[in-house]
Amino acid sequence: MLTSHTIQNIYPLKDLDNVKVGIVHTQWNERLVDMMYFDAVSTFQQLGIKEKNIQSIKVPGAIEITYAAKKLAEKNNLSGILTLGCIIKGDTPHFDYVAMSVTQGITQLNIIHTIPFVFGILTTNNYQQALERASVKGKEAAITLINMIGLSQQI
Repeated sequence: MLTSHTIQNIYPLKDLDNVKVGIVHTQWNERLVDMMYFDAVSTFQQLGIKEKNIQSIKVPGAIEITYAAKKLAEKNNLSGILTLGCIIKGDTPHFDYVAMSVTQGITQLNIIHTIPFVFGILTTNNYQQALERASVKGKEAAITLINMIGLSQQI
């Protein structure tokens, strides 16, 4: 099983000083998303990304992630964008619509743009599952973005 201790950087970055990343994260489920956000930023810095090369945008909820990520990609010279959020299932089908919408939106961004967009959005059945996953997801998603940026530099 892949864990935050075993996930590694498989595509070394070229010209690390010029690697710039964006993070779009939600206000909704803020405690959980903040855990992921701070782990992601810390991981980026541990991997050599300068603080000045990390640009963040906070949005109200998951649906708004796609729009903000698109705008961030269009207006900045970024190497890649990480999206962070948390959608917890409730008693109505709202969860399904939100999860599907943001998943499809981020997939479309990857198709349209030339930089990678990484899906770091938890979709869980309950708060306890979200809490358990939030403790590692920020690091995993940050390393995934670094790997995708490294891959994009090589191909």
